Amino acid sequence: MKTLFASILVPSIAVGGLTAHAAAPDAVPSDPAGIYARLDRAVFLPDAEKPDRVELQGAFAIGVGGSGDYYCAPRWGRLVLTAPAGKLEECLVQWRDVASVAGTDRIVSFSSRWDQKDIVVETDPRATPKAGVMGLGWEVRKLETSNWGPAQALRMLARPIGPAGDGPAAPERVARNGTELEFVFAHAPGQDEGTRYVIAVTSELESFASAPLTPSAGNTTSWRTSVALRAGLVVRWSVQTIRDGLERTPVAEASFVTGKAADRQR
Repeated sequence: MKTLFASILVPSIAVGGLTAHAAAPDAVPSDPAGIYARLDRAVFLPDAEKPDRVELQGAFAIGVGGSGDYYCAPRWGRLVLTAPAGKLEECLVQWRDVASVAGTDRIVSFSSRWDQKDIVVETDPRATPKAGVMGLGWEVRKLETSNWGPAQALRMLARPIGPAGDGPAAPERVARNGTELEFVFAHAPGQDEGTRYVIAVTSELESFASAPLTPSAGNTTSWRTSVALRAGLVVRWSVQTIRDGLERTPVAEASFVTGKAADRQR
């Protein structure tokens, strides 16, 4: 049986967007939590009455490796989790506990990095997520503080709003002055007065980025710029959060495909 220590979660030295944990008596050099999440929604499948899996929607930082303290940078998307053989009832208890924080922006950690299998964040809203197996042996933790490690990265992650999915209509040929677009994103819940954002846009035609953007009043910021668009073009864009003292900061990604419009260019 693995021995787990709560003392590993004591924060210490900030290293960019992720934080090394403080040395403490009896601490182990590993964070056993397999998943950190900022949840929007939890859907029990095939239905809430007799579920055998759960789909989680939100942003996730996934622990990689059977030991250690590394988490992949957080990404918006979906996870589908199943239970280890014979452990469905135990998993349902934890899934319902995790689901209780959905929509609150509170960070929750769960699963076991030692035992979870095939945990992949599906970032394409049109794709069907592949189911992974949750690891048991570690508790659900609803974090009170989030100024360290993957919890901090999730709190500093902005949310792209649009354009996304089916994008704006575009002509067959790129308009001579480009096409003006408005990129909109929701602020990171952990932002402060020193936080800035950079939007980057890339397609097979061009790649560019904004200057650092000061957040607008309210919960969202928008940026208008001209983009080279033509019908059927895949455009990927992202929002990076920037703040003094954070060397490594999260990037939130989105994409859209342009539709077809009448070409009026002369």
